[in-house]
Amino acid sequence: MTILNNLRSCSLAALAVGMTFGSAQAASVTEIEWWHPFGPEGIGAVVQELVDQFNLENPEFLIRSVNKGGYGATMNATVAAYRAGEQPGLVLSLARDAPTLMTSDAIYPVQKLLADNGYDVDWSRFIVPALAMLSNEDGVASLPFNSSTPILWYNVDAFEQAGVTTVPQTWDEVGDAARKLKSIGYDCALSSEWPNWVNLDSYAMIQNIEVATNNNGMDGWDTEFTFNEQPQYIAHIQRLKDWLDEGIYTYAGRTSSSNVFISGECAMSFLSSAAYLGIESGADFEFSSTFLPIEADNDDPKNSLIGGGTIFVMSGLSDEENAGAAKFLNFLMQTPQQINWHKQTHYVPISLDAYEQLKAEGYYEENPTQEIGLLQLNRGGEPGLLNRGFRFGMASQVYTTLNEELERVWAGEKEVQEAMDDAAQRSTDIVARFVRTIGQ
Repeated sequence: MTILNNLRSCSLAALAVGMTFGSAQAASVTEIEWWHPFGPEGIGAVVQELVDQFNLENPEFLIRSVNKGGYGATMNATVAAYRAGEQPGLVLSLARDAPTLMTSDAIYPVQKLLADNGYDVDWSRFIVPALAMLSNEDGVASLPFNSSTPILWYNVDAFEQAGVTTVPQTWDEVGDAARKLKSIGYDCALSSEWPNWVNLDSYAMIQNIEVATNNNGMDGWDTEFTFNEQPQYIAHIQRLKDWLDEGIYTYAGRTSSSNVFISGECAMSFLSSAAYLGIESGADFEFSSTFLPIEADNDDPKNSLIGGGTIFVMSGLSDEENAGAAKFLNFLMQTPQQINWHKQTHYVPISLDAYEQLKAEGYYEENPTQEIGLLQLNRGGEPGLLNRGFRFGMASQVYTTLNEELERVWAGEKEVQEAMDDAAQRSTDIVARFVRTIGQ
């Protein structure tokens, strides 16, 4: 009995030591939550792969990937959590909504975070349009993650049947191609997803047209919208309305154009450069893509607007959590991760090193559609004052307003000029409320 009791005592003591050691190990792991809008499949599965790889390579940190619903739900949850002092370490926001966080004390600017934690980042090796909208006096405030830009996708089989022998590069050529497609039975020759992204943001940047004062909001928050005063822009919207009346342009809703293209119902569509995954898995026809069209007299087209999600680091974290967040972002910025993310999701790599390595490997010779967005984003050299992007407070409300007024044009409820005047005034009022909120 004595021996048994001694063994039992030794076993319990060993177990206690093991539990203490295990607890110490667990306590040494710094956990950081990353809130984002991706579900468990598709893009979300690739996100989880990245997180798992980082956690495996860095056992002192544990990134927890948390789906909080859509972008709106994620932002609302983040704001509520911050007010309660229960914010996550990382949050993925729509790039256009970045000003909401950039003007607050709720974030730790990414460039400063990385520098404070010993990372020497050469920011010149990243796509300029990707960083411009997300930078301020503190440098880069947020890290672009799932980035893309709108391009023109087209049905190659339909082009051949309609006798469209040249891929359209100008708006006039797009109209001509649409008429040929309609003549062989395509009731939906052309459609567009994210109409504001294509027909305001990117159109204006490519054509070098002012959308708002303060260089499109990039140089001051107290912005007034002026797109309604730009004759070329008004003419562009009028052209789309004329095409709709002619039956060669179809408004398929704000976010449904990819469905009518993938189904084969529509032969051309302006979609995200990252639409490849959905098209490749769902289309039963040969497809390809090209640049957004330009006006025929534009001999110096500029870059288009980048869109998608961007990662913010929340303030109020511990030093250990900040160190983990910095290490994770640095991990995401490295060439292997950038290449893997691009190949699996078809979002553009924001790293020029990754892009150059992909070109050297011949990746784009085999996958030419995947380079269109990158070429379009890098077109025109260093972005000028009107090509860096757009920065408006309450941007989602601004774009909702613009889409509402465009829909009134498509429905014949308003003339183009009236609708754009109303859109500009309503948008200016929204931004003015934001400026009052932040006290500037």
